[in-house]
Amino acid sequence: MSAAEPAIMLAQKGLDVHTDRLYDEGVVLYQANQWLQALDKFQQVLDLYRQMGNHSMVAVGSEYIGVINQFLGDYSEALQHHENSLAL
Repeated sequence: MSAAEPAIMLAQKGLDVHTDRLYDEGVVLYQANQWLQALDKFQQVLDLYRQMGNHSMVAVGSEYIGVINQFLGDYSEALQHHENSLAL
């Protein structure tokens, strides 16, 4: 193990914790019907999980974004996110 690897592992763990916290915040906002705020959180989460290569959580985030867009009446955007979720 190189000297840089522990620092990289700590940085990754910090990103995981940060992303999971944003996800949890998005779920709370979703459950409170705060659609726009939840959408913002899930979009951030989606980008971070993509960077991390966590395909299962990208699918979950896409599904939440799809449902929120459906509630907001943006059906084409909702469909796109539902299809992306299923493709993963």
